[in-house]
Amino acid sequence: MVADLLPEDKRAEGYGILSVAANLAWLVGPTVGGFLADRSSFVLFVLDAAISLVTAGIVYFFLPETYTKHSTQTQGKGPLHTLGGYGRVASDGAFVAFCAASLLLWGAYQQVYTSLAVFLRDFRGVSAQGYGLLVTINAMIVVFLQMWLTSKIRSRPPALMMAVGALIYCFGLGAFGWPVPFSVMVGIMILVTVGEMIVAPVSQALVALLAPEEMRGRYAAFFGLAVTVPAIIGPWAGGLLMDGSNPDWLWFASGLVCAAAALSFFALHLTSHGRLGAPPAPTA
Repeated sequence: MVADLLPEDKRAEGYGILSVAANLAWLVGPTVGGFLADRSSFVLFVLDAAISLVTAGIVYFFLPETYTKHSTQTQGKGPLHTLGGYGRVASDGAFVAFCAASLLLWGAYQQVYTSLAVFLRDFRGVSAQGYGLLVTINAMIVVFLQMWLTSKIRSRPPALMMAVGALIYCFGLGAFGWPVPFSVMVGIMILVTVGEMIVAPVSQALVALLAPEEMRGRYAAFFGLAVTVPAIIGPWAGGLLMDGSNPDWLWFASGLVCAAAALSFFALHLTSHGRLGAPPAPTA
């Protein structure tokens, strides 16, 4: 829908606004939820249900369909025709390479939300409150600085920006493997957040850029594998590394994976100028 509503050069900012909204929810939701849960879990979940119904009503009554040009092309053609459309997506070499590099990147980054809390507690003596503070800092930085940063990088080649974001992840995630004071961990989280503010909106804008107009849904769904596959494998792999002889290697390995992703994005920047290398043309 963002791709339908916004011109090419504004999409990264549009996805950046979604990121800000998500992080606002991340800041407010657990706080309100914890307050309510201390008083009545029943009330908490009743309010969850009510908010979900309100959201459904807003979508149904006030959110019109944004794309109708090809909306009737596949009606009545069945699920096999729909699945067959993904063959066209899989044959797009540049897009598949982008998804593969993104899979590496998300596989490393999601360790921050799956393994980091356990690692800090068991191997660095950091309390749950300390981890919560790191995550809160992450969300606050995104809320206050995402739009400013996105406006600064929107005219840059998107694949190159993905390489820069992956390189920042490389140094940030790798730094968690060193025994440092908590104050330094705060700085590391700030560095990782800068990488997130580059990668999150640019990656989604790139999916919309690469997809033919009538296949944006399929391209977005295929790109979703770059997030869901690491979510399946990542926690298991992180647990294996933490149970090994040197748990610090979880973060050193994550840094190396991000370095490989950065090299992949940079190669795409050099070899796919027609689609991935050039910044979007500004609209009037």
